[in-house]
Amino acid sequence: TTLSFIRMYGLTFKKMSVPTPTNRRCIVSVTTLVITIVTASLSVALIPLLPLLEEHFVQGMYYDPSYRVFIGYPTKEKHIRVLQAHYDTKNVTSGMTWEEIGEKVDGMFTQ
Repeated sequence: TTLSFIRMYGLTFKKMSVPTPTNRRCIVSVTTLVITIVTASLSVALIPLLPLLEEHFVQGMYYDPSYRVFIGYPTKEKHIRVLQAHYDTKNVTSGMTWEEIGEKVDGMFTQ
């Protein structure tokens, strides 16, 4: 897609024609473009995996189908409310990580 836009821009505004020998400016321009695209792609792919940002990117959360109490509870606040209703509210706080929430959920169904 990006290459199509570059080609379209070149045909429209720069009158692209038969390729000419490349110069240093062209190589630097293409290298910068490639580095920018790769950096953007890696950022989109890796930022959600950082433990520091787990509160903002909750994806792939899966519970056993028998855990019907959590259908429709994708947010941390809703999970906390369900866990507070089941456990002592002193043990369940909004500062819990998703790993701790997962352990509490497993504890609810392993009795």
